[in-house]
Amino acid sequence: LIIHKEAMKCDIPMKLSLEAKSLMTWVTDTILPALNRLVRQEADDNPLRDLDLSSILSAASPSLNRNSSSPTVGNLGDTSFISARGSLNIFEDKSKFVSTRAAAITSMSSILCTFAEWLSVRFVGDSFAMDQISTWCKLLKCSDSVVRKTLLQLFFHIAITSLKNEGDPALLQEVLSSMKNVDPCLTEIETISYAMASVISLRDARILKAAITTIVDLTRIIVLDVEEEGESGIASSLLDKVGSCMRKVIECVLSEKQSSLILAKCLVHETKPSSVRECLLREVELRSPKTDALDKVLLKWEAENITADPANDDNKSEISI
Repeated sequence: LIIHKEAMKCDIPMKLSLEAKSLMTWVTDTILPALNRLVRQEADDNPLRDLDLSSILSAASPSLNRNSSSPTVGNLGDTSFISARGSLNIFEDKSKFVSTRAAAITSMSSILCTFAEWLSVRFVGDSFAMDQISTWCKLLKCSDSVVRKTLLQLFFHIAITSLKNEGDPALLQEVLSSMKNVDPCLTEIETISYAMASVISLRDARILKAAITTIVDLTRIIVLDVEEEGESGIASSLLDKVGSCMRKVIECVLSEKQSSLILAKCLVHETKPSSVRECLLREVELRSPKTDALDKVLLKWEAENITADPANDDNKSEISI
């Protein structure tokens, strides 16, 4: 309903209505903290704790690998749930842990579906919406795999939509950053694979470069954090240091010709050498599909290493003597 109401105004870019902003603020102020509290509660003795709710959205959720269909929603312009019932908050009722948790998860999912559809419309520009959704990404840090499995695909869908329409990788970075310390289940790994397959299949080289640059920058941040905290041994490879989620992301980039070529070019063109740069280029050399274009870039990198190798200079000195 919100999409149609805004579209009828023929305003480009479309903007969020006051009702939509009220709904997003309600999610940030009510559902987000409620879910965080519920996740922290001890409920190990509850047999329904690990109930997988993600399949509930299978017919209505925007998908990463098929055309999305609009979810059926009520009148989102009705803000009575905020004003008239301001004193009643079912998410505060700790005596109904299972139903409250399920209500919080499904409410967040339903609202994300609605805004995923809204943001899929071209020429939509509203920083308020993206700022709020970026805040919601913090839910992906939680230890509750049901919360993550239910919401991860929706967050990726919105992030990739923003990347395609606006060329902005900020939300993609927020999603990946939120997952950096997570031990993902198989479903989450599959979701990451599908999402990254959508990213690396982008035909616009400029947008793909922006996404890959973001991945490289985030990789540096994660490796630096790990090394500063001393959580990884000296012998650990780069892919071991970045965690399971970022490992899958990097492996997807390395698996395709265009994305691995753009990655190699970005790394070789960097002005300052670094251990992350060298390790990533080594992974490109070992794992990426071989092409003439990639070989040229790697030859440039190898020549750079030969020139900068002090041992090579010592050998030349010995020969001259």
